[in-house]
Amino acid sequence: MLLSFLCLTQLGGDLSLALIASLISYLVLIIFEIVCMSFLIPVLGVTPEALLTDLFVRTLVTVPQVLLLFISAYFLRKYFKRGLNQ
Repeated sequence: MLLSFLCLTQLGGDLSLALIASLISYLVLIIFEIVCMSFLIPVLGVTPEALLTDLFVRTLVTVPQVLLLFISAYFLRKYFKRGLNQ
């Protein structure tokens, strides 16, 4: 969050807008992580204990989570870009 805030302020942005954008992006990421984990753990049949102890299981659960994050970011960017062009 600090890195995004510093980048936004160094790019010439307003301080309050940079702080709000950083907080909102961090909050969206937290919500996305919670939703993905609560969806993927039952689908893959993994217990939280196995997720904490087994490195292979942790990788197995987090790779689809990262892919979902990239796919959703791609479609959101495509949706907002289309909306701005119209």
